[in-house]
Amino acid sequence: MSDARRARRDRLLSLIVPLGALVYRLLGWTWRVRFVNPELMQPFRDGKLPYIFACWHGQMLPLLWAHRRQGISILVSEHRDGGIITRIARTIGFGAVRGSSSRGAGRALLGLVAELQRGGAVAVTPDGPRGPAEEFAPGALVAAQRAEVPVITFLHQQAGMRATLPVRTLRICTTCRLEKVTNPDLERIQ
Repeated sequence: MSDARRARRDRLLSLIVPLGALVYRLLGWTWRVRFVNPELMQPFRDGKLPYIFACWHGQMLPLLWAHRRQGISILVSEHRDGGIITRIARTIGFGAVRGSSSRGAGRALLGLVAELQRGGAVAVTPDGPRGPAEEFAPGALVAAQRAEVPVITFLHQQAGMRATLPVRTLRICTTCRLEKVTNPDLERIQ
């Protein structure tokens, strides 16, 4: 890539990132998230214990907004768009682990496990952007097993909750479930 092209891309990114963060904040202020079983999270937050935060790809924006500035790192694609997402995520209080099942899967798994072993929490979408939608891929379970941490799933209870970009206030009821990952769990999905 030429220097002129790189400079033009950097200028564009310097505009896109603050604009994306602003749009996300504006949307976030319209979301009202209520949790069922929120007490499951308390020991992890109080004790700063590592865990994997899992939610479906189509439901992630409001859930991530509800958990901003809590020291969570999110798994972000290594694709160029992932760089933009990483920068926006950092402005609202998230760390980032780069990689995905289609690009840099091994690096992503190692990054997730390393972050968990340092005592951090990580957020993943186990169904990913390519799907199949709402089917739990094994990557998060493998990371949980290797780091010996639980998976806490967050699932919306609203029927038909697909669009996460509302045009008015959206009230979301989310159920928290604590999943203990054992070796038979991994054998079942392989």
